[in-house]
Amino acid sequence: MLPAIPMRIFQRGFSLIELMAVMLVVGLALGIVTVSVGHGGPEKQLYDKLEQFLVQSDFATEHAVISGEALGIMLEPPAWQIAANPDLDPDNVGWKYRWQIFTEKGWQDIPNMPAVSLPPDIEIDVTIAKKRWDWHAKTTDKKSPVVSISPSGEITPFVFEIRHSLVRDFIQHIELSEDGAIVWREVAEDEKKRNEMRKK
Repeated sequence: MLPAIPMRIFQRGFSLIELMAVMLVVGLALGIVTVSVGHGGPEKQLYDKLEQFLVQSDFATEHAVISGEALGIMLEPPAWQIAANPDLDPDNVGWKYRWQIFTEKGWQDIPNMPAVSLPPDIEIDVTIAKKRWDWHAKTTDKKSPVVSISPSGEITPFVFEIRHSLVRDFIQHIELSEDGAIVWREVAEDEKKRNEMRKK
């Protein structure tokens, strides 16, 4: 279980409501882009979800540092959701993630920020602090985020390996970089190569 992180009485910078408003606008913008561009196949579907997650991660990291509030990423595998609600159609249930905030009552969902459900075709393998996250285990904590962002900006080391079941060899990674930032590995590597080419 993640350690309790003290809350600051006075907050500076953006309020939670302001942060949620900005994220709502960003979410609507991403939705408009998705509709205007079209589906574009499994790769496009996966790219859209990764871009959405990165945008939210940037805001979450900034909010944690500015406000002094710890945030976290709660993951829910399809099996957990089906166990909690047997009426769900297993063929239509994908991974789900939600952002949470640490309060005096413990970890709570962020108000007005709904969970994001991924398409059932998207699969995720999770590594936390260099250890594979065994969500099958009965002892696994289902009530705490797998990744936390502290007010100091420190983030739990993690790697999300993400693939689309229809394109098995198309694997992408969201992870904590050596610089302590949440990045999309493949995009960051491409950007690094382009920068190196410009210097030549």
